[in-house]
Amino acid sequence: MIDGLEVFNSRCLFNSYNKKASQIVDKNSLVYTAGSDSHFSNEIGNAGIVTELDDIETAIRKRKCTVFGKKSIFYNILLTKGLKLCRKRKSGL
Repeated sequence: MIDGLEVFNSRCLFNSYNKKASQIVDKNSLVYTAGSDSHFSNEIGNAGIVTELDDIETAIRKRKCTVFGKKSIFYNILLTKGLKLCRKRKSGL
């Protein structure tokens, strides 16, 4: 059983993925959540949830949270892809 689903990931390259997640949440009466998926320090806090409750788990279960977010800059996503490629080449894969 799940209570919520990430409907906004700031590093999601295609908005259609976030939109599809929102549709799944709506169809199944789940809670909207979000995450920065930070790979670099300038991405920390790009997305998440806000609540007035002290306990995040309770906030999600009681549906007392709101999603916020902004997209990461494309350069960060491109840099991540480049670093992964370099690591693969270095390891011989």
